[in-house]
Amino acid sequence: MSEMMIYVNMSSTASPAIVPKAISTSRRLEEITALSVIYPKGDTHALDVYRQSSSEPGSYSKEIYSFEGGTWQLVRKIGRKYAHGELPWPPEGSVEQEVKGVRIWTNSLIDKAAEQNLIKLIDIRPVSRA
Repeated sequence: MSEMMIYVNMSSTASPAIVPKAISTSRRLEEITALSVIYPKGDTHALDVYRQSSSEPGSYSKEIYSFEGGTWQLVRKIGRKYAHGELPWPPEGSVEQEVKGVRIWTNSLIDKAAEQNLIKLIDIRPVSRA
């Protein structure tokens, strides 16, 4: 599935390419990621990551991360499984852009300030995870 998406609304949807840049160096995690959504949450940002479920083939699992101290920290894994049609795919008419090698979809074209903010959230040194 190696084409992850990020949708920023000022949420943004991101392609799976965000995984090795921001979350994990695991190639396997990038391959099973369908999409991610970055959104403001309080005074930071959150990242919802949707991946192919290993326990229920054909469905997706969701993990929630929070941007803390310059890295993405896993907050929790949601026990519920999602069908393909339930994923928050970019809406029709959203604008696709590339930021640091990650395809991003937003409701409108992002300006330089928003792009710099996304770079801070995307282009970081991830920790090694399984």
